[in-house]
Order: sequence, then structure tokens, then C-alpha cells
Amino acid sequence: IRAGVALARGGLVLRGGLWNRCVMGIRLEESDDFIDWRFHLTHGGQVPRMPIIMESLTQRMTPHRYRVAVPQECLDDLHERLRRTRWPVEAQAAPWRYGTSLDYLKRVVAYWTDGYDWRRTEARLNRFQNYRVTLDGLAVHCLVEPGSGPAPRPLVLTHGWPGSVIEFLQVIEPLAHPERFGGRAEDAFTVVVPSIPGYGFSQAPLAPITPRQVGHLWHQLMTRVLGFPTFFAQGGDWGSII
Repeated sequence: IRAGVALARGGLVLRGGLWNRCVMGIRLEESDDFIDWRFHLTHGGQVPRMPIIMESLTQRMTPHRYRVAVPQECLDDLHERLRRTRWPVEAQAAPWRYGTSLDYLKRVVAYWTDGYDWRRTEARLNRFQNYRVTLDGLAVHCLVEPGSGPAPRPLVLTHGWPGSVIEFLQVIEPLAHPERFGGRAEDAFTVVVPSIPGYGFSQAPLAPITPRQVGHLWHQLMTRVLGFPTFFAQGGDWGSII
């Protein structure tokens, strides 16, 4: 049996591999040093062929407050590279006939060079609680907005590609505080908006990972880190697959 479910107790997660025989039950005992765990196979008496990986969650899965603050030199470098764009020769044909309209592209680049205010966007992001937490070795960024009322329901929102948590900024407050928008406080959600690994301010994995793996990270985030036994999930594009 290929074990695909983590067994956890007391702040440790143990991931299994390929077992020789079906194991009907496993009893875990914790030693005084908190790391040395012993397995007792209550049926079959076989040991795993592949080693069990043990990792402490007590420190790895502690969220830390985070503030979005891109260094000015990074913005200056981007603006300089945009200004040095070497434009192609456009085909003598109707706009968009053979690709992106050059006039349109120049206007887009001009906007990102001189019109777009990143510091304003930073301020919008920092209005909410920002955190980073290490999940399966990856530093994951998320926004968290506690909901109004005595029992707001936990909700995780997942963006798509190409996208980011910015696409949810206009809906976080109405979901978390519906009473401010003509709704009822008892309909509120505690809204969690993580950045997919490799997007925004989440660390990129060393190799591509699957939507199923990202879903596992979100499950850890919502249950182990934030303490929600159950939660709602919404996503669009890749977010819906996750």
C-alpha cells in the first residue's frame, strides 16, 4: 500500500512510503526528547521498506508577520529596463494581424514605466495582515483578514495564472465584514489568501509541483497553522484545480 496520508501527533508529522504488508493500526509513543518516536505495528509485524521522515512542526509552521516592501533599487532597475526596450519592426498590416499591436504595446510599457504606482499597491496589500510560514520547506505568503461576528467561517481564496493575491483585494473586506456593505455580520468569513509557491511573495520550489501538492500545503495552512478544523475554499483558473 502506498501511504498518501500523513500521520500526525504532538506536533510531528510522519510520512510513510511503501509497506510490505497491510498495517491495520499504528501506535505511536513519544519519548522524553520529543524526537525519538517508536512504531508499534499492531498487525502484520512488518516494517516499512522506505524510511519514515520525521519533522518537527512546532517551529517550522509558526506564521510570522510580513510587510510588503520592495526595495526602491528593484523598482528603479525595472523602470530602466522598460525604458531601454528595443522595439521590433511592425508588419505592414492591420493591427493585431501578425501579433500584438506595436502601438498598444508601447502604451502598456509607458504605463508600467511612468503610470503605475507600485507603492500604492503595497499600501493596499499592507492594509491586511500579511504572514509568511514555512510549509514543506517552502516559505508561503498569505493575507489574513479575521471576519466580523462571533463565528466567522474560514475561507481560503486561491488565485490563478498569471495572477496574484492582488486580484482578491476588492472582495476581502466585503467577505470578512459584510455588515459594512449592507450585509449581516453573521454571514462573515475569515478570509485567507495565500500566494501559490513561486508567485508574489511565496518562495519558488526547486522543481515544479502539482496542484494536488499545493492543495496539501493549503490544508496544512488552514488546519495546522491557523487552527481551522474545517474550511471553505474558492479558486479560479489554476486556483479552481487546486
